[in-house]
Amino acid sequence: MQDNVVNQEAVAGFLVLAEISQTHGFYDRGLTLLCNSPSDSRLAKTMISYEVTLQAEPGLATAVEDHMRRQHIPGIFATGCFRSIRFWRASPARFRTSYEASTAADLERYLRDHAATFRAEFQMTFPHGVRVARETWTEVESWGASEIVG
Repeated sequence: MQDNVVNQEAVAGFLVLAEISQTHGFYDRGLTLLCNSPSDSRLAKTMISYEVTLQAEPGLATAVEDHMRRQHIPGIFATGCFRSIRFWRASPARFRTSYEASTAADLERYLRDHAATFRAEFQMTFPHGVRVARETWTEVESWGASEIVG
């Protein structure tokens, strides 16, 4: 198949992700979605990464990190919607969580069945002083090791 030919299955896959995005209000946040064709052999290796970035006020940073590591992330992992979760720190008060879903359906299940509860719990714990940004990314291609070790 030529690369410049539009694959109907790829378009259908994009529309499913776009529907997830629109249903959960991501278009308002400038979300960009990319998708491989469902018939593409690379799809089995494709990951969908739900990224949440937190910018905490300096006085809250330690409490935010502790809450994320001890309660919030373990609770989300227990839903079974994600195959792995990674928590990152860019500075003492800036964090990113990468939630890796195997399929768009897994992410949709999380957003539909669990996200509102976890978001409300976080908002109750930190009603002020933490800016939250969410994006969904679909792997297009990868190089090197299949797993990040660290």
